[in-house]
Amino acid sequence: QAQAQSWGGGVGDPCGLNALTPYSANSSVNGNAAQVQGLCQQLMGTVGAADFYDPAEPQPSGAGALWFVNAVGNPNVQPEEATTKTAGFVWQPTSENALIDGLTATVDWFSIEIQDMIALESGANVYADCFNNAANPSYDINYGPCQRIQRNPESGGLQPTNVTYQNTGFSNIEGLDIALNWQSDLSDIGIDAIPGYFGINFMWNTLLTLDTQATSTSPVVDWTGSLGPDPGTSLNNGAYDYRMFTTFNYGFNNLNFTLRWRYLPEADPSLQPIAGNNAIPQVGANDTYNVFDLGGSWNVSDKYLLRFGIDNLLDEDPVITGAQTNLNGNIPTTGQGTTEAGFYDILGRRFYVGVKATF
Repeated sequence: QAQAQSWGGGVGDPCGLNALTPYSANSSVNGNAAQVQGLCQQLMGTVGAADFYDPAEPQPSGAGALWFVNAVGNPNVQPEEATTKTAGFVWQPTSENALIDGLTATVDWFSIEIQDMIALESGANVYADCFNNAANPSYDINYGPCQRIQRNPESGGLQPTNVTYQNTGFSNIEGLDIALNWQSDLSDIGIDAIPGYFGINFMWNTLLTLDTQATSTSPVVDWTGSLGPDPGTSLNNGAYDYRMFTTFNYGFNNLNFTLRWRYLPEADPSLQPIAGNNAIPQVGANDTYNVFDLGGSWNVSDKYLLRFGIDNLLDEDPVITGAQTNLNGNIPTTGQGTTEAGFYDILGRRFYVGVKATF
């Protein structure tokens, strides 16, 4: 693969004096901050270091930065190795009671462990390797990872980091899925005055473990209960402790109605697992989230089906995520452009109607 440049959000500049990563030049989170700052000054050069560390100039955000990387392919990567384990059971009782006969319950446990995971290095991981006291105790600018770091010679700021694909990744994911499904004709449970059927489907997902390690010398990061993992892991984000999804169904004749309820708990910001116990200015999901969607369908005839519905029925506002506070002199932000649209509805209430025709 020829060199290609890409970008993405990530942790704050590790050379910053208010950075929150434990390997940074921030003395409040790193006992080796002075050595890191000295190495950063060498990487920046005299002019760049003087400007970057000028007391009259503001330091970059400690919580986040826009990372550019120069990525190239690696013909030496090997296949990943994964160990997958699953176990579960299904319970479907039978009796003469309609309230029980309509029930189905399933419980599934899963574990996925990936060794030698193929992933594109993140710029932050290259810095972490360069500033690793165990691997580079003399903080030598000639140490391999440090040679792939570029700093602006005028301002000292971040510039694209040279990265490639490697087999150094590790991930371990473990969780539990619980599903309950019940449905019955209303007349079978003694409600003769209302025609049709009623059903409930309930799904609960619990994340027990989500650990990753970028390289063999990097720390293991536990993302459980956060909005991470970060993009450098090549895994999907949203490591909530648990999630719930409930659907209520009702129908009679040619009409069917559904009410969906999605629930998400609170979650730490994506940077918190990396920062450890250090206070950070990044805001996570500080509120629980409940959103309801109403839908229906009408089989007008054998050829035509009418669909209709209201998404975000109660016009629930999204939980603001990724905003930044003024902790340690950081510039506050509103969360605009950083709120996680994959989990929180940012469009508000909306209506839809559709027709399906079969010829």
